[in-house]
Order: sequence, then structure tokens, then C-alpha cells
Amino acid sequence: HKTVLVLLDEHCVALRKRGEKGLLAGMYEFPMLEGHKSEEEVIAYLKQSGLSPLRIQKLDPAKHIFTHKEWHMTGYDVRVDELAEKKGKGGFLFVEPREIKDRYPIPSAYSAYLQNFLS
Repeated sequence: HKTVLVLLDEHCVALRKRGEKGLLAGMYEFPMLEGHKSEEEVIAYLKQSGLSPLRIQKLDPAKHIFTHKEWHMTGYDVRVDELAEKKGKGGFLFVEPREIKDRYPIPSAYSAYLQNFLS
């Protein structure tokens, strides 16, 4: 069980690079928390990370099946204040959505959440 956070400010979306070992090594992902988190838990996490949530909306659940495991994901679309100014904190990389396709490969496991802001 995972909680996927689609964090956006006026211009950028937050991504995080996965470690060099393990599942989906070296690829980019949306920030993700272990377990299915409530809206209150997500807000608390964001505040601890130094972000100011302006609006939070629960997204439809998604499931991705790998050859040897399943991810059952719940997601939140979160609009935050001054996201770009937090560059480099919390392991986040802040990019404009149009850059994702060419510069920051995101695994298909996140496709349900990518479609929320890529057109």
C-alpha cells in the first residue's frame, strides 16, 4: 500500500529520483509514502517537509502489478505555496510538467497520476 503525492505549485511539479538499487532503480517518481495515508496525515507530512498546502484533493485509487509484487496506491493532488523555492529540500526535484516526457522518465506504475496534469 502506497500514498502518491502529486505536488504542484503554479508552475512546477515535485519529483524524486529513486535509489540506484531495487525496484525501478534510478527512475523518477512522485513523492510517495508507505501505507494509505489520510488527508490529515498527508498535510502533517507536507508541513514537516516545509511545504504549505493550499488545497488537497483525493485522487482515484490505482493498482500496478509488477511481475513479483503489486502496488495498491491512493493519491492526492496537492496545490502548495512557493513550491519552487523549496528546491533541493526533502530530495525533491521541481520541474515544469512539459519537461517530464523528455527529461524525467516516470515509470508506467504512476500513469494513473500522470494523466492528472499532462495533456
